[in-house]
Amino acid sequence: MLIFLKKRGGRPKRAVFPLFNHMIKVNQNQCIGCGLCVGMCPETFMMNADGKSEVLAQTDNECAQNAVASCPVNAISL
Repeated sequence: MLIFLKKRGGRPKRAVFPLFNHMIKVNQNQCIGCGLCVGMCPETFMMNADGKSEVLAQTDNECAQNAVASCPVNAISL
């Protein structure tokens, strides 16, 4: 789904980014810090100071969905 931006005095302008109604989340209590998600999607996940994964960017792509499916403890959700 794409969103449209209103342009003053003219037709709506199409935005270049998709609009999603969900967020990527990492449950810090469940995460064991294996780094699988970071290795798969370094543009989306990073390891924090506690050695656990956290979300860098809210990108909804095939890589993030694969990371969700690959997490050994199901700590990542969309």
